[in-house]
Amino acid sequence: MKTVLITEPAVAPVSVDALRFHCVIPHSEDDEYLASLSLAAVSHIESVLSRKLINQTWRVYFDDWPQDAEIILPFGNCQSVTSIVYKDSITGAENTWDPANYIVDTAAVPGRVVIAYGQSWPDASLYNVNPVSVTFVTGYGAAPADIPDAMLHAVKLLVAHWYENREIVNVGQTVTNVPKTVDALLWPHRLFGF
Repeated sequence: MKTVLITEPAVAPVSVDALRFHCVIPHSEDDEYLASLSLAAVSHIESVLSRKLINQTWRVYFDDWPQDAEIILPFGNCQSVTSIVYKDSITGAENTWDPANYIVDTAAVPGRVVIAYGQSWPDASLYNVNPVSVTFVTGYGAAPADIPDAMLHAVKLLVAHWYENREIVNVGQTVTNVPKTVDALLWPHRLFGF
């Protein structure tokens, strides 16, 4: 399974103003640095969780149709499916599968696509490389208010930690890069298997 980002999130989960307030920084001279730390923190959190925070569009590629009646989509919360496309090996043509043939289950986590009653996967000879692709929107929502508070707080904690500690922190004989509080906030929201 290969994934490709199609459309980035429209906003950051935590604003620079909120980060400056959390870090108790009375000036705006470090705003660009805070924004870059925020990007790194969000990337780290999304990697740990196997989820995306703010809505974004991704495309996932498969080598074949699944053996059962569903396609499991990565990154947790699926908001919608834009298209399912398959490439024919004989003509090389890309075909968009009619949405009437499938149901998008946005209530499931992770999201999934299920074949509609009485339908089956297209019966075509598939191209050799990445012949099936699903384009979908994933994330908790379009606004920071849609994201669970624990994740937003984890972003703030990481940014504050990295702002104050620009290198590895040595605590006694233990070297740590990420505060344990962040792990505790994220653990209940992790998805496994992706």
